[in-house]
Amino acid sequence: MRPQFPFLSPATAMNSSIKYRVLSLLLLIFTGLTSVVKADTLTIGSISGDASKEIKSYKPLIEYLTRSLKSSGIDKIDIQITDGINQMTQLMRSGSVDLYMDSPFPSLKLANAGVSDVILRRWKKGGEQYHSVIFVHSDSLIYSIEDLQGEMIGFEEGFSTSSYYLPKASLQQKGLKLTSKIDRHETVANDEIGYVFTGEDINTVTWVRKQRITAGAINNIKFDGLKDRFRKQLRIIFRSVSVPRQVVSYSKKIPPVLAKSLTQVLLNMDQTEYGKQQLKAFERTIKFDEFPDSVEKALTPMTELAEAFK
Repeated sequence: MRPQFPFLSPATAMNSSIKYRVLSLLLLIFTGLTSVVKADTLTIGSISGDASKEIKSYKPLIEYLTRSLKSSGIDKIDIQITDGINQMTQLMRSGSVDLYMDSPFPSLKLANAGVSDVILRRWKKGGEQYHSVIFVHSDSLIYSIEDLQGEMIGFEEGFSTSSYYLPKASLQQKGLKLTSKIDRHETVANDEIGYVFTGEDINTVTWVRKQRITAGAINNIKFDGLKDRFRKQLRIIFRSVSVPRQVVSYSKKIPPVLAKSLTQVLLNMDQTEYGKQQLKAFERTIKFDEFPDSVEKALTPMTELAEAFK
């Protein structure tokens, strides 16, 4: 509808109409330009009990993304640290977190909550995939997971894939009952396996070595990396299925154009010397790549174990 100027003469009204159109056109052009050049922030999310340590570990990736995403309108990379999956779920649901990298268990929980999509793999610390090992002291009379009934096992923390989810779900899948205990000194019934959180994988190893608990669970890479004298004091009694080492998830609210640019930047990171340096500094990451077959196929073992997990 044309603008009306009832208190002006026809000539003045015409001139005003022309000025209105010119101003409107300029406003549209200005708005269009600002929407193109407007800078924005990409926020990375992470779950950790040590925020300062986590921020330091992500610094090389943040530096790389800051430089590489400028052409996509991103002028700042931020990081949000939480200490639990529920908080991360809320952040991704609200769009406050765009990018999340973690092991498959928390990543799958976020995807199942409908707040994210698993997009890529991350070869963290040189590994494409890993599995959990359950181990006991070399002098122990425990030789199978069934023998663990009435005993205490140590897990690292409640959101760890290899040091909690995989071993616990694997035991439950075998029909074994697991009961959370506050303290390692608590009584464990003969028809259950008690478990406590140790806080760190190294604590799990130490508690088993010193026979403070009967068994522990960590990933095979960490176990193989133990000092010889420590590894000789331990004996593996169970290995879980293998799963991707880490996966990369995007919030469902991330703009598609940004998601496409971000994916390309991550995939190309190992193609330059600078990118390789930043990957190495980022917890010895080798590269980011796409799943060989499909995300669904890669995470099938996790999905099957999820049915047994309680």
